[in-house]
Amino acid sequence: MASTELALLFPMIMLMVLALVHVTLQSHASSVLQAAVDHAAEVGSSYDATVADVEAAGRAFVASSQLVVDPTVSALFESPEWVRVSITASYPSVLGSRSISAAALVPRERDRP
Repeated sequence: MASTELALLFPMIMLMVLALVHVTLQSHASSVLQAAVDHAAEVGSSYDATVADVEAAGRAFVASSQLVVDPTVSALFESPEWVRVSITASYPSVLGSRSISAAALVPRERDRP
């Protein structure tokens, strides 16, 4: 009787463990990507920042995480007052490689006379 119960419970326990690992990886990847977007947006909000500076900052932050890979960073100065940064990347998961994205819109510094 005990071996039958174990045979039924073991797959359910393993499924719960794998689900926990998957949710943990997804949560961590999301946090890393949002932090990378926030950092790149902070770089982009400075008065003399260029699109290349913003994209390099986002890529460097993602590269330091070692979990999130293959980032695609895009920065857009929507007007002289706003910068939009978005990053799309992938992370390893129990179900294979998964895609994740994050974005931020922040005001830029202005030179006021």
